[in-house]
Amino acid sequence: MDEHITTIASNLAEIVSVLISIFALVVSGITWTKDKSKEKMNLGINFDNDLLADTESKALFIKMHFINNSSISTTVYNLKILNEHKQPYNDYTENKYPVAQGDIIPLEIKVKDFMNVPKHKIKETPYKSCLLPITIQPYSGFSGYFAFYFEGHDSNTMKYKSDNNLLIQTTQGNVLYPLDTSVRFYQVFKDLHLDIKPYTFYKKRRFITAKIKAIKDKIKGKSDFS
Repeated sequence: MDEHITTIASNLAEIVSVLISIFALVVSGITWTKDKSKEKMNLGINFDNDLLADTESKALFIKMHFINNSSISTTVYNLKILNEHKQPYNDYTENKYPVAQGDIIPLEIKVKDFMNVPKHKIKETPYKSCLLPITIQPYSGFSGYFAFYFEGHDSNTMKYKSDNNLLIQTTQGNVLYPLDTSVRFYQVFKDLHLDIKPYTFYKKRRFITAKIKAIKDKIKGKSDFS
């Protein structure tokens, strides 16, 4: 009888031990999955609607805001403004800088709103444009003005264009972000609407989807930015 009880107890102990091991494996798997998901790209993007243009320096200034909601750092190494068809703007034969229309100007330029016409009021700021690349550390953000090159008075024209797109190239993937400058009212709470523009977050899944679409479009003979 005692031997039978001992055998049962031993078997129960083995079962409990196996169950504990299985539970530990499940917990480890869940933890590993969560950690891996945190390592994936999760980049929030926004910009100020108040664009500035300096026709003297041929620059369109846009204040960009980035939030890196990931456990890995992300480096933004290129920004380029595209038109409403998601294509580069036509370039001039002679540019002031060694860049194309819509490209980042590789210089720190005084941020101001200036047009060389009579009675135009100059808007001065204490800021200078940022240079690329920029690295955004995990769970942190970055804000700053970027200067985009547009010849002639095109920089001032671009201030009022609401259907441009911004190509953002990062070490985690590329983003095509709509530069919608129109102001809308967004619901913050049930009875509160404000004229704010929420962040758009781009995750790795969206990058993969975009890559698949780009491949399909290329096969069909479409442009890479269609």
